[in-house]
Amino acid sequence: MTVSRRTALKVLGAASAAAVVPPALGAAVAAPDAAAAAPPPKPWKPAFLTASEVRTLRVLADDIIPRDGRSDSATEAGAIEFVDFHLAVPETTEATRVQWRGGFRWLDAEARRRFGRRYAALAERERHAILDDLAWPDRVKPEFRAGSAFFVRVRDLVAAGFFSSRMGHEDLRWQGAAQGEWHGSPQPIMDRLGVSLSLMDTRIPTK
Repeated sequence: MTVSRRTALKVLGAASAAAVVPPALGAAVAAPDAAAAAPPPKPWKPAFLTASEVRTLRVLADDIIPRDGRSDSATEAGAIEFVDFHLAVPETTEATRVQWRGGFRWLDAEARRRFGRRYAALAERERHAILDDLAWPDRVKPEFRAGSAFFVRVRDLVAAGFFSSRMGHEDLRWQGAAQGEWHGSPQPIMDRLGVSLSLMDTRIPTK
């Protein structure tokens, strides 16, 4: 009889608890209902983003990776939490955080200038009209360069969050690639690194 990993962990957890609690409580701890009970997850609280920035980012992230017939949207994959985590860690520089804060303000200011409302409150066609002016950095007008730089930062980090999630991995549907044999790194690269594999047969057959 096969036992799932989840079932095994429940049994082991119950057995460990029963060994250290009084006999009167042992049966209750080992009971299936008690073993399966768990506290509800705590609501997510951003460590860096403000409530206003979270609202804007949720809309912007789903403009970048919307729900379609292939997968759900960026926010449903956890991209917002991913972005917030990366902006909050000590390794992120203060200059980067300032750029993000300024980017959110720029986006809302541009939305108000064009349509009289903040970005998150705009209709889809209005939001896309702004993004069309930001999405191609090599063609952006001078007055949109700051906004385009912010959009690129958001796009890259949202995409990283989405495609590093289970949902994003399944969206890729990548099955691997077959390679007949490997001949090692190119010789110019080996020369630059000052290493040599001349004593080794680097051909690795797949059959």
